[in-house]
Amino acid sequence: MHFFIDEMQDTSVLQWENLIPLIGNSLAQENTSLLLVGDAKQAIYRWRGGKASQFIELGLQNKGATNPFLIEKKIKELLVNYRSHSEIIKFNNSFFKHVSKFLQNTSYSNLFLNNSHQKENELTGGSVSISFLEKLENKEDNELKYAKRVHQIIKNLPPKTSLGAVCVLVRKRSEGVVVANYLSENDVAIVSSETLLLSTSEKVNFIINFLKYTLQSNDKESLLEVLYFLHKHLKISIERHAFFTSFINLELQEVLELLKKYNCNFDVISFHQSPLYEKIEQIIRSFYLQHTTDAYVQFFLDEVLAKQIKEASIQDFLDFWEHKKESLSIVTSENPKAVKIMTIHKSKGLEFPIVIFPCDLNIYQDINPKVWLENHNDDFPNMMVSLNKEIQYVNDQGKEMYNQWRTALELDSFNLLYVALTRAAEKLYIITEKKLLRSGLEDFNYYSGIFISFLKDNNLWDENETEYVFGDTTKKVTRYDEETPSQIQETFISTPWKNHQIKLLANSSTFWGTSRGEAKQYGTFIHKVLSEIITKDDVKSVLHKYVQQGEITLQEKNEIEESILKIITHPELQKYYSKDVVVYNEREIVSNHQIVIPDRLVIDQENKLTILDYKTGSAKEEHRFQLEKYANVLESLQYTVQKKILVYSNESVFIEEF
Repeated sequence: MHFFIDEMQDTSVLQWENLIPLIGNSLAQENTSLLLVGDAKQAIYRWRGGKASQFIELGLQNKGATNPFLIEKKIKELLVNYRSHSEIIKFNNSFFKHVSKFLQNTSYSNLFLNNSHQKENELTGGSVSISFLEKLENKEDNELKYAKRVHQIIKNLPPKTSLGAVCVLVRKRSEGVVVANYLSENDVAIVSSETLLLSTSEKVNFIINFLKYTLQSNDKESLLEVLYFLHKHLKISIERHAFFTSFINLELQEVLELLKKYNCNFDVISFHQSPLYEKIEQIIRSFYLQHTTDAYVQFFLDEVLAKQIKEASIQDFLDFWEHKKESLSIVTSENPKAVKIMTIHKSKGLEFPIVIFPCDLNIYQDINPKVWLENHNDDFPNMMVSLNKEIQYVNDQGKEMYNQWRTALELDSFNLLYVALTRAAEKLYIITEKKLLRSGLEDFNYYSGIFISFLKDNNLWDENETEYVFGDTTKKVTRYDEETPSQIQETFISTPWKNHQIKLLANSSTFWGTSRGEAKQYGTFIHKVLSEIITKDDVKSVLHKYVQQGEITLQEKNEIEESILKIITHPELQKYYSKDVVVYNEREIVSNHQIVIPDRLVIDQENKLTILDYKTGSAKEEHRFQLEKYANVLESLQYTVQKKILVYSNESVFIEEF
């Protein structure tokens, strides 16, 4: 028995303590081994219980080093970096050797000093760029400066560089949303699991707020959110505050009446009489949310439809939304022509030709940390206190806690930086802030201070320079995905259901006996029955089911059975309904972004395949083309197509084989 544990550096204390006796018992037996794989410099899950020191201690080779098992351990280091080009490897080797100076814990410092150096592979070239941004006075501009610089870098990439080669790494999801929104507003295609949440869409949030307002007309907060969106969406010329004031004290009906001035005609009576899905579509139509298709709104409608099937009210849906909004997202495939945006944690283990990293993290930032501190009071032997620099002056225990906390934060922050800077294969763009102390010196509490210090150590720092380049950034990226052709539905179609002029009939047999029924509906039902039949033995049970369900009468059952048996017992077809073949009825086959659904696939004992397709009416050339298409798809999947058969079922059965 052989055990393999990957990403060992992120294993929690509890997990490891549980694994030790289980694996230890197995290792006592013959022909058993344990392989632990990890990198302590990529331990970024301490907040989930991961403990990098466990892995560091296991990797020590000195006498008395940790070994929880009775068998001898062997340590092997993988020294060659097969991912990145030479300039990126050189930069990271030099930079993280410099980083080792800023770690107080000796073992952590040695980790970067002695174990961060990687050997180059045959991939030469590549580039690293460090940009420094000035702090802006305007708060809104300051928040957007990173996104603007990301956009500038993307626009200045060498010609014909695919957007699919680019990944923007961010520290937090909120930072990714800012970048994603700015890129989208500037016509740069993006794809991101973090930014594809339905709750990030202004239109979806407008629909939710409008639903809340119709449910509680005294909900002024929701009304303000509705008005804020409409002022921007409808490009209303009135000053925003004046626009809000004209609505805020009105009743629901008065609000809707005043909105007619802006061509928003919403019938609240019809709204309350409609099903949930139609309610949402009425909102979309009335407020012009969909001139073209919007993936967020479309997927939101899918969720609405799913809830409507369960007869949900507006309140039920709003409750569902509040509970699920952080997980409901667009389902999308990889777009080879779109920039990826993801958090550092999501990117771990991945690689990208081009990485853009806009971040200036406070290395010692921790949100309101607390700790239990021993107290000499008998009534309160322990007390919970804030974990900050003051605690080190309380007693020796406080000082030890403070130092442990600081060193843990240092390792977390520099490990995050290590993961981010080692994802790039060919080009790495680092964007940070030119953050200096009043003395003019760098601030070592931030990433930017570490980068400035690195440049100073290499005699490269110039206060008048905003960008430093290592290698050649003008060289075209060599690895990227080609664009795949696809069709995009540009228009969003939505009309009130009352305008559809749809008539519903109780069941399919209502059509039978009419000319249209003879030509179409009867044939469709025959097709439906054949899709459930594997062998002749299935005919009676399948038809009996439809009689029990009330879809056909006993007389109709006999007529259909006669038609079905004409096909199944046909001399040239009966072998395809025997028990000696493998049958797939109406199975979806996906190949090259297309889906085909042959009526019947039959695989004989020689593993050769026959395609059967059922038709009614007269033979047409397009029927042959359809079967040829099925055959081409199957052959592209390495199947041998022996025969293609068209089965025409009318008064008699006619076979066309080719």
